[in-house]
Amino acid sequence: MLDQLLAFCRVVEEESFTKAARLLRRSQPAVTKQVARLEQDLGLLLLDRTGRQVTPTAAGRLVYSYAKRVSTTVSDLEVLVRDMHTPGRGHVWVGSVTALSVYTLPPLLAAFTARWPEVRLHVRTGQIQETVGRVLTNDVDVGFVTVPVAHSGLISTPLFRDPVVLVASPALAQGLPSPLPLSGLARLPQVGYQAPSRFRSFVDAALEQAGVSWHVTLEFDSQEAVVTMVTLGFGAAFAPLSTVRQALASHALVALPVEGLGDLARTTCLIIPRDPPRPPAIRAFLALALDHLFTPEADSTWGMGASCPLPPLPPQAGERVLRANNG
Repeated sequence: MLDQLLAFCRVVEEESFTKAARLLRRSQPAVTKQVARLEQDLGLLLLDRTGRQVTPTAAGRLVYSYAKRVSTTVSDLEVLVRDMHTPGRGHVWVGSVTALSVYTLPPLLAAFTARWPEVRLHVRTGQIQETVGRVLTNDVDVGFVTVPVAHSGLISTPLFRDPVVLVASPALAQGLPSPLPLSGLARLPQVGYQAPSRFRSFVDAALEQAGVSWHVTLEFDSQEAVVTMVTLGFGAAFAPLSTVRQALASHALVALPVEGLGDLARTTCLIIPRDPPRPPAIRAFLALALDHLFTPEADSTWGMGASCPLPPLPPQAGERVLRANNG
């Protein structure tokens, strides 16, 4: 039926079996037979053949509206498949937890777009489980998450360790001892990321293990809101270093060392499906991601036995991936 629908669309658009056959590179009898078979299968008269021009009937116009959607989808599919095999072109779908998409990925995405402007990037953000689910169902080609992920259908690669630091505004920090004793945490007004969440559970568990009781007075569902409220002096907060690095550099926030708390850090990871083929554009994106984000320290702390999709590569590795596929 697909060939029949495509032939029918061409006849309607050209108002002629002869012109349609020429464009389809088929004989006129073959195109006439395909349309007749479509009418037979649907039990409808689709074309009025009485005049000099072939025109659709009322039923034909309805069928054409649907057949045109099919034709457009087939054309889009052909372009997509062609781009998948063409170095320097195609689509890359990226899934990411929201904080990484705001604070970590922009330089990588900008570098990739500048180098390969004809590759279209699509970024979908969400929670960790959403991102993992999208990678597993192939809704995205690659995912960035803030915790290690173990799954038989995934390849998980550690990229970098992201220390978790206690931050406050300079005005609030000025009246606090440095380092801050553990007992001092309980007396600080706390701004926190929402519960339940992976990050909140991570911080709560670390504090509980240290014997610290703390109370969140303001709670938000985004790291951006947490950082904003702390900057305005509403309290202190535990935050990944990647989300507050710029605020610390500009002295809008101050990091507060906590005596006896130990080293808190999370590992940001790249996840990809284990089995599907990877067109040149996706392989180039993976190579560039490793160029930009991979650190040996993250790899040395990895304890899950996962393998890296591409080894750590020198600069311009992604470009070489595309060139290597040019033949």
